[in-house]
Amino acid sequence: MLDVVQRGELLAFIADQDAGAKGLFVPFFGKLASTYKSIGLLALHQNLPIICGYAMRRSQTRGCQYQLGTTDVIHPHEWADHPDPLFYVTARYTRAIEKMVRLALPQYFWMHRRWKTRPRWEREGKAMPVSVRKNLESLPWMTPAELDSLGIPIPAQDLSV
Repeated sequence: MLDVVQRGELLAFIADQDAGAKGLFVPFFGKLASTYKSIGLLALHQNLPIICGYAMRRSQTRGCQYQLGTTDVIHPHEWADHPDPLFYVTARYTRAIEKMVRLALPQYFWMHRRWKTRPRWEREGKAMPVSVRKNLESLPWMTPAELDSLGIPIPAQDLSV
């Protein structure tokens, strides 16, 4: 990946998979989801913008046609002064993915268990740690109601999605 970036070429990721226990837990559709850190780490270390884009299938009247678009562009200066830049970048691109999904919900592949891995504190039946809540509170788009709902453990039957 680094070679591609250093040559000045574009690099794309599909970033909506469960990242397991080593992932960073950020909001996705109102639930904390384990998310890969690689996009954020690469952007932070190489001072790169992140363009959150999609290809949405259009009506299939004739052939296969797609509408291309973006839901966010995240520039390095936007995370430069954030207390936890990696958390901010990861949460923001995940928010952009959620926006993409909402544009055409039936086109999203819900084949994997996106919320399978749960934060340790949740698995152990403990309250959300203060440090996690502070990170969530630092996200400018988070509302108090969203923060409160994220602190509630997800019932086991809801994890199968």
